[in-house]
Amino acid sequence: MTHVPDSLSSRRPVELDRQANRVSERALADAFGERGAPPSVQDVFLNTARRDRASVTVHLMTGVSFDARIKGFDKYAVVVDVSGAEHLVFKHAIAFIETARAGVNAFSTPHS
Repeated sequence: MTHVPDSLSSRRPVELDRQANRVSERALADAFGERGAPPSVQDVFLNTARRDRASVTVHLMTGVSFDARIKGFDKYAVVVDVSGAEHLVFKHAIAFIETARAGVNAFSTPHS
């Protein structure tokens, strides 16, 4: 039987407030595990883009850019799907990643 830490058992169930484009604290804990520290902005962004299968544009430090979908990532690399082929891109080679839609931004606040 799996032990559920007290810190998780008292929290609300996983929720994604789609209208406000915010991810609940429990969803973040489920996605990244309890590490004692909150997930980084980078982890939340990449996980949201991966989960939503959002199309992103990856810009490399060399100036090359390409459209892709995030398949997975870890501390050092991102696996992307480019036209049906998977590519491993090391994070230190990435200048920035952009999305075409604001819905991928898990940190956006609701508009009044």
